[in-house]
Amino acid sequence: ALRAHTGVQGVAEALLAFDGVGEVAVTDGAEPVRYRRNGTIEEVPPVPTSVVNTLGAGDVFHGGAAHAMAEGRRFEEALAIGTAAAAYACAHGGGRVGAPTTDQLDGWRNDQWN
Repeated sequence: ALRAHTGVQGVAEALLAFDGVGEVAVTDGAEPVRYRRNGTIEEVPPVPTSVVNTLGAGDVFHGGAAHAMAEGRRFEEALAIGTAAAAYACAHGGGRVGAPTTDQLDGWRNDQWN
């Protein structure tokens, strides 16, 4: 949608061309989440995981990021939480079956990074 809206094919270039908002992010499958802040492009790295099913990964990403923002988390932290939630979903069956609760995601994140 970002490419279609801006008419620009490169993700970073399309983010820079997108006007009207202060911070904007875009997912691109297994690639890092890229976001624009103050005219620069930043990235949230993907979470390495064994993929079982990618069904609904984008929806889970958006739900996780939105939930984190509603809790008052910083934008980049919310994107990292959304990224982890999507990786969890991909590793646990995809779709509604793979969508984590907050406790499941927190436990999984602790296991992954400790």
